[in-house]
Amino acid sequence: MADKELQRLAEVIDDGQVLSGKRAAEAAAAIAERVAPAKRAGITPSAFLDTDEMILIVDHALPGWSITIDGVASERDGHWVCVLRNSGGRDNDAFVGIGKCPRLPHAILSALLKALAFVKPD
Repeated sequence: MADKELQRLAEVIDDGQVLSGKRAAEAAAAIAERVAPAKRAGITPSAFLDTDEMILIVDHALPGWSITIDGVASERDGHWVCVLRNSGGRDNDAFVGIGKCPRLPHAILSALLKALAFVKPD
């Protein structure tokens, strides 16, 4: 998936739109193509519903990156922000991924897609 398409998909997720089966499959395929083959098994659309699974996917896709999560939980949907940085100690990273969504796993997914749009695969 091209970088612009990753950005577009992240924006759809940020807008709080339903992550349909087609969009979730597109996101899973886009992430998987940028992850080492040995670590692709857990990158599935169902993983996008689970916070722990999303953190593991970030670790596989962007090893060593810091994850910052902030938000306010509410009964059904919160207001979550996830920031992915190449390093946790500096504010001058060349690129970061920032996702803002009502559901925490989707905020992480959005941030990951945005970061991957700028990180070139090895």
